[in-house]
Amino acid sequence: MQTLQYVRSRKATTDERMLYLVQHMRKLLSTRDHWTQGVAARDKFGRETGVNDLDAVDFCLEGAYGRITGSANLGDAASIVLWKLFYNACWMKYHRKAISDVNDLDGYEAVLDVLSTVEQTVMGRIARDKDGKNEHS
Repeated sequence: MQTLQYVRSRKATTDERMLYLVQHMRKLLSTRDHWTQGVAARDKFGRETGVNDLDAVDFCLEGAYGRITGSANLGDAASIVLWKLFYNACWMKYHRKAISDVNDLDGYEAVLDVLSTVEQTVMGRIARDKDGKNEHS
């Protein structure tokens, strides 16, 4: 896993930045205990809170995206492209037009499935880029 320092550097590609974000979203949602529905984030008492509040401990899929993209503060296209990849994965796999609908209507396993789909997509993009560079070397 890349470090935040590398991902913020000019050396990191947009795809590497997206992979960093997805992997950290996966960490936030690694157990059902830290996942929520109906709101973006909750504190340890189950109360709704902002995704960037220090007391936020449970996140929905959109909340995890907001927390990670906000805290990484990459300031580039990675967050926008990543959002589109999540949107596409939700539509292609669950025929949902909203990421929150997959979270709230399809549940935790669907959230993990969407995360895996997006992560695999990004890793495939990175592999294709490397293969393309090797062909031209």
